[in-house]
Amino acid sequence: MAKHSNALSRNSSRSRKTSLGARDPVTARRVKLAMLLMLVLLLLAALPRKARAQSVAGSNQVSEQSADWATSTGQLANNIFAITGPNAVSVAVENRSSLSTQEASEVADLITARLRSAGARLSTPAGAAYRASITISEDVHGFVLASATTTSSGAPSVQIVQAPRLAAPAEPVSQVSLRKHLLLTANQRILDAQFLNGQAYVNGVPQRTLVVLEPQRVTVYVKQGEGQWQRTGSADLVSHHPLPRDTRGRLWTRADGFDAYLPGMVCSSSSLAPLAVACRDSDDPWPVDGFYNAARNYFTRGLDDFSDVATKFYSAAIFFVTRTDHGHIVFTTASGAYRSEGNQPVPLSALHWGSDIALLFTTKTGVPEQNACASFHVLATSNLDYSAPDSLRAYELEGQGLENAMGRRVFAASDALEFPGPITALWSDINQTAVIAITHNLETGSYEAYSITASCLQ
Repeated sequence: MAKHSNALSRNSSRSRKTSLGARDPVTARRVKLAMLLMLVLLLLAALPRKARAQSVAGSNQVSEQSADWATSTGQLANNIFAITGPNAVSVAVENRSSLSTQEASEVADLITARLRSAGARLSTPAGAAYRASITISEDVHGFVLASATTTSSGAPSVQIVQAPRLAAPAEPVSQVSLRKHLLLTANQRILDAQFLNGQAYVNGVPQRTLVVLEPQRVTVYVKQGEGQWQRTGSADLVSHHPLPRDTRGRLWTRADGFDAYLPGMVCSSSSLAPLAVACRDSDDPWPVDGFYNAARNYFTRGLDDFSDVATKFYSAAIFFVTRTDHGHIVFTTASGAYRSEGNQPVPLSALHWGSDIALLFTTKTGVPEQNACASFHVLATSNLDYSAPDSLRAYELEGQGLENAMGRRVFAASDALEFPGPITALWSDINQTAVIAITHNLETGSYEAYSITASCLQ
């Protein structure tokens, strides 16, 4: 995943002395293995190259649609780790396939992320006890990942994993159009901005209340009809411990107030006019189905919920096929994107997703919810870093809306919605009919809060 990485590593190393001599049986065996490795690489280089698959939205050609990278990279990482253990290993990836440089780089990033999740300690060649030389090639069935893992003494071991080519994805049930509406601009960093879950009327004119959360302050704005936002109150949020530099925060609103979740504390409103807020130290789970680790900037789940790979995640969305089912948890980690299946995480082929995701319910004016056009989508940021403008795109999951179980693939269901800077926060509103995106405008330096909605193109 781009933007954030919280992988764990363990430190140890080992080396092995070997004897030299043309007649030494150990050396002879190594020579045979080296010759076998050269033969494998020559065969892979001679395989025909295939054209890349097209994304559903018809924009950029994406590797996530070309093969089952989620499974194959995980299998290759486990095979390599079975040889190296937690010892230092350097990784070099060479692309001899039809993947573009960008696509091959994304596959390489996925391999290294899977290795970290397996427990491998990545290192430079100079400090590594092992070296994994990985080649991406392809044959008539799909892509091939071939790794030659060698110790510092030069003994090679070859692992080959197939990445089956995926069938051309079917057209998603609904194609959607994303729209953004600028709510406000601020000089200070915004963590979240949410409307109260209710609407009042003043002299027959609807009035909306917007709560804006900053790292050390919460502010309330009201607007009547099509007028301007008017600030009605502001309260400082007093923390008993230092906040991390990359502070995150989440608002959870109701009809008459709100709760503000910050690292290590929760602040609740007791009155809006005048604004009164009380804060308390708290390790309670945030309304994202997880406990926030302020020191590491990610959420954690108990081991009883998911396996080890999914106990730490950056963002999550409770994904529903319909509004009546119990839903699946879709979440992002340092090793990629996953969805829940019972107590086990299932990797998703979402190489272009960034760290932030949120759920959005798409509607069509005048169309009942049971219409095929109305459904849930996962909104995901791009996988660029914080020095570049960002974008949002809506995605559907394989099998969405069907009786069969949801699959591993994600399909782009909208064009990209561009922003003037990196998206620093992405949260669904309480009704999941809008998503709030906070962006840091690279040209002006200000923070901007947008409301994101979607409509069907059908």
